[in-house]
Amino acid sequence: MNFDFFLENEEATKIFAKNLALSLKPGDLVTLQGDLGTGKSTIARTIIQTLANNDTMEVPSPTFTLVQSYQLPQFEIIHADLYRLSMVEEIDELGLHEEREKNILLVEWPERSADLLESATFALALHYKAQGRHVTLRSAQHSIERLQQSFAIPT
Repeated sequence: MNFDFFLENEEATKIFAKNLALSLKPGDLVTLQGDLGTGKSTIARTIIQTLANNDTMEVPSPTFTLVQSYQLPQFEIIHADLYRLSMVEEIDELGLHEEREKNILLVEWPERSADLLESATFALALHYKAQGRHVTLRSAQHSIERLQQSFAIPT
């Protein structure tokens, strides 16, 4: 099921990300797709800070390291950026599929790996729109209720 949001500024983007963070649990895969500068890293950073309960936590972009991990008391958050990868074998070497089961996985540029894109719990597509961003959030059927609760979306 798809949900559409308009985010007029960075503050609205952070509020959106905080709401999304509240619906996440270990085993979830969140994909963030969009052009450079559409807010993928802002959303990922805010999700990580929200789940860590630390708004000032340093969350660098994994563009050059490819993967950053954040150990929380109950689970780990794995933030991957596939922008610099072009071959499926390179993506497979990161071991993201194995890590997903017990952790939360955030993946920027998921279109580099079709199977990651297809298996997302929550898939975000971000686009520039006038003075803000348009986000289409696709939710896997089994996670719609969690999403509706955290965003207070009527059924």
